[in-house]
Amino acid sequence: MEASELIKRYNKGERDFQGVDLEGADLRAAHLERAHLEEAHLERAHLEGADFDFSVWPLWCGSFDVFVDMDLVYQLSLHICKLNNDSSEFKKIKKFLIPYANKFHRIGKDVEAIPVVVQRKR
Repeated sequence: MEASELIKRYNKGERDFQGVDLEGADLRAAHLERAHLEEAHLERAHLEGADFDFSVWPLWCGSFDVFVDMDLVYQLSLHICKLNNDSSEFKKIKKFLIPYANKFHRIGKDVEAIPVVVQRKR
């Protein structure tokens, strides 16, 4: 599907774009809030500045090598930090990601910041 076709359909109210092929598509600054992109092929698509709030992001190989801006990096970092896992390895990953997750643009609006846990040296 061409990027222009997706935007046209989105603007008409469609939100279900499951499995669409958008490989290499230029969707920079596209407003795609609440878009359902499960199994969408986004490889090498340009999504810098696009709004994906409340959207379904595809977690498969078809979303590898996507060009994104830092806000999407912050948003995905937040989602990783909100997972529940008791392993020491996950705790290290989460500690590293929290400063980035807390930069997501919805923090302080309808999303609470993740508290930074400071461990005291003994």
